[in-house]
Amino acid sequence: MQSRTKPGFPYAAVLNQSSEVLKVIPTKSVDLILSDPPYYDNLAYSELSDFYHVWLRRLRLGSYYPSMKAHTPMSESLFPSAERPNGTFQDGLERVFGECYRVLKVNGLLVFTFHHRNPSAWVALGSALAKSGLRTTNVFPVRSEGQSQFHSSEGNLKWDAVFCCRRRPVVSPAAKRPPFLSVIARAESSAETWRQRLRSAKLAVGTADLANLRSAFAVMELSNALAGSGLLHHTLGMLRH
Repeated sequence: MQSRTKPGFPYAAVLNQSSEVLKVIPTKSVDLILSDPPYYDNLAYSELSDFYHVWLRRLRLGSYYPSMKAHTPMSESLFPSAERPNGTFQDGLERVFGECYRVLKVNGLLVFTFHHRNPSAWVALGSALAKSGLRTTNVFPVRSEGQSQFHSSEGNLKWDAVFCCRRRPVVSPAAKRPPFLSVIARAESSAETWRQRLRSAKLAVGTADLANLRSAFAVMELSNALAGSGLLHHTLGMLRH
């Protein structure tokens, strides 16, 4: 963003708040959004951040860290659990993606990464995307984990799927929906193309990573094809099987 009082002098605004409500950012004013959504139930971020919260609270940083509560706001976390089921994660993503759609310029771009082995995580992500007004225009893999012993273990995910999304053009309600099997076939073909590219570059791609990439392309195809359809959640649910 450019300063209104001093043209030519860039500035940054750090918002210490949830991305579910971005009222301070004008509609259609952002060129690029880079994000890294929570990985469903992989990491309990609020619980983990309690360690730092205790020390920051003790330092009494005043306006820089105003919260004097005993714990981080765990009830606001999107992390699914017995107390916060799957719907909480999906609903939160819907609100975040909805705000991303609102603030993006007509030609703006949202880029985020995701990976998970649980089909329920992909169903929640795809359903949230399809209701957001955003269309996924590209998906590609990127190595996201290092070479440590834990991450190198067989069966662990080592590659993220990068999603590139733009504002979806208005589509007629009467537009024909492609058959489910043809959508899945395109997703399988895209994942296989990337598998061959990565292996030809002598980059290791495990079975779990390939399955993760298939899920990413399936979510891309299904959320684009079934946006606004009442069959969306049911059809994405077929990814579980």
